[in-house]
Amino acid sequence: MNKVRDDYYRAKDREKYNMLERHSLLPDPSLKQATFETFVPQCSEEIANKELALDCVRRIRGGDAFNVIFQGIQGTGKSHLAHSMLKELNETTGFKTSSLFVSIEDMLRKIKGSFSDKNSKYTEDYLVNLLSKPDHLVLDDLGAETGAIDSDKSATDFVQRILYAITTYRQGKVTILTTNLSGKSLFKVYDQKLVSRLLNRPKYIVFKEAEDKRISNIPF
Repeated sequence: MNKVRDDYYRAKDREKYNMLERHSLLPDPSLKQATFETFVPQCSEEIANKELALDCVRRIRGGDAFNVIFQGIQGTGKSHLAHSMLKELNETTGFKTSSLFVSIEDMLRKIKGSFSDKNSKYTEDYLVNLLSKPDHLVLDDLGAETGAIDSDKSATDFVQRILYAITTYRQGKVTILTTNLSGKSLFKVYDQKLVSRLLNRPKYIVFKEAEDKRISNIPF
């Protein structure tokens, strides 16, 4: 009987560990390889932000729960560091916690796709339930789904409803956000109650000086 019980709990722990690999929705498959070791800082700000992210991991591993907000222009490594946090937590919490990385734009696209594909598992209920489960969740590229980075365009009621449902279920858990939006823009794009949920007990990691690595070496 003890062996059956032990096998059951080992299987549950393995399920938690595998959530990051099996259920994440990544905009770029190469992000699966993103770790703190592969993040190579190119300026003092990036060195400091990498250390801030590592410090957040240490605090979370110690039982603290808060949200982490990576903010800055595209291509500065926000998603890389966010995924690195999940990888580190996954490897150092003894299979006892679960992690998930989700591109908000990809998630919404899959939900909309399920409207016409009745065989799709990616319904609104499925994804809200999935994102409510992990101990540590990355919501990647907040704001990109609206195309509102430099405008006053507001998120649709559809988007706000889904994000509000997810954040409601995630009270007391760790949610890590990446966004190009400024604080002022967040309140223009999203409802104040939603922003309040997203910024619950926040730890900010901001890129002000780092350049977009994707375009910095273009030879023309």
